[in-house]
Amino acid sequence: MINKFFIIFSPNKITLVLLPRIALIFFVSLQILGMIVYPGGTMYDITAEGYTFSSNFFSDLGTYSSRNGEPNYFSMILFAISLTIVGITFSIYYVSLPRIFNDDIN
Repeated sequence: MINKFFIIFSPNKITLVLLPRIALIFFVSLQILGMIVYPGGTMYDITAEGYTFSSNFFSDLGTYSSRNGEPNYFSMILFAISLTIVGITFSIYYVSLPRIFNDDIN
């Protein structure tokens, strides 16, 4: 029973499978929320309202002000948090990955 529990919740499975999936869900959710609250404007049309998926750059969500000149604080914060979560998660992932291969050698 204990061995089965350890296999299901092993540190490798948590850091290499579960943690990246959770980070991906947070990343996509925060980016969608950031797109919803983006004030507006594109490179070609500063009067456009909201985030236009085909006309805005992804990095527009992380700018201090939107293309129409309005402050973009909330979208910028969501963008920064989501990229920080992904950066930390995949740093942990790539540090943990060699452990699997080192265990196979012994």
